[in-house]
Amino acid sequence: MSNNIIQQINKLIIKNNLKEAIELLNKYSTLINKDVINYLNKKIQEKNKINSLSDDKLYVIQEYEKTGKELLNKKQYNAALTYFLKGLNETGCNIFNYYIGKTCFKMKSYNGAIPYLIKYNEEGIEKLFKSNIYLGVIANIKRESIDKYLDILHFISNIENLNFKTEMLDKNAYLTNEITKQFECGNQFDIQKLNEIKQLYLEGNIKKANHYLDIMISKKDKTKQEKKQIEELIKCKKLYIKKHKYSLN
Repeated sequence: MSNNIIQQINKLIIKNNLKEAIELLNKYSTLINKDVINYLNKKIQEKNKINSLSDDKLYVIQEYEKTGKELLNKKQYNAALTYFLKGLNETGCNIFNYYIGKTCFKMKSYNGAIPYLIKYNEEGIEKLFKSNIYLGVIANIKRESIDKYLDILHFISNIENLNFKTEMLDKNAYLTNEITKQFECGNQFDIQKLNEIKQLYLEGNIKKANHYLDIMISKKDKTKQEKKQIEELIKCKKLYIKKHKYSLN
């Protein structure tokens, strides 16, 4: 029942029927998880802020956003970044924090992206899902834990009824897409990658190591020596995992 109510409230917010959404949210607040209530309230607040903007300010925001996105799609990242920064400085609109973070990410300036994405997440809802995807990928590239991003993405996908499959929540699937692209090198076999996989096992990044090992196994044109090294790594996989678990005790 609560899930149906949440979906009803969410639809009202999307349609900008905020008064009805608030009434329904207050009526059934005892049946809804507090985190979900906070999310929906933030979504209502975001809508109210947009509704309260003057036509002139809304036009300026939309023009900066439109032009910046066009430049971003053309991969003119420096120009897009300039537009989004101007939009933020001139309007103070939170959406530009997201686009600045996204642009920095596209430029592979990951440390530059993080503060803007985090700043957006403080109040933003519209792009919260995508923002946490970028933060999750960055954390993965930096070999940091992405568990909190997986939790957030799962939480949002349930509320927004997004087509976010369970396997896409896995560390080694959707969020690792960026680093996987860097890892893969066509059909050529790179023996150096085996050493990287070993290091991942030793560091305790088991799922990521398993994923990359699968990539190496699927590669074509491997020599006998390369096949043998992969077989040895597969045999040793349990030992690497056991070694990591033992070190935590």
